[in-house]
Amino acid sequence: IAGSFAIRQGKWKLNLCPGSGGWSAPRPNVALKNKSLPPVQLYDLENDPSETKNLITENPGQAARLADQLRELIANGRSTQGPVQANEGWPNTFPKPVLEKFPQLSGK
Repeated sequence: IAGSFAIRQGKWKLNLCPGSGGWSAPRPNVALKNKSLPPVQLYDLENDPSETKNLITENPGQAARLADQLRELIANGRSTQGPVQANEGWPNTFPKPVLEKFPQLSGK
């Protein structure tokens, strides 16, 4: 909705934004101003479909694997099979707090 990224694989979902990242509160424009919100969030949707317990601290390896997968998808310009495509805006896509946690998303 506001250019925030998330990736899901199986039961895991990684949100690369503070707040909801979407329509529900806190919406991205408000969440970015609230420095107490975590800049990234990891959820186990099988056990927590309402996304109430951020597991980023307990599962940093899983978060890193999802970030690596997202980096590959962005670099390829697609999530489907086919030739690599340009991806407008990347590598200047992610805010500093996200890149501090996942430097592989910088495109370097």
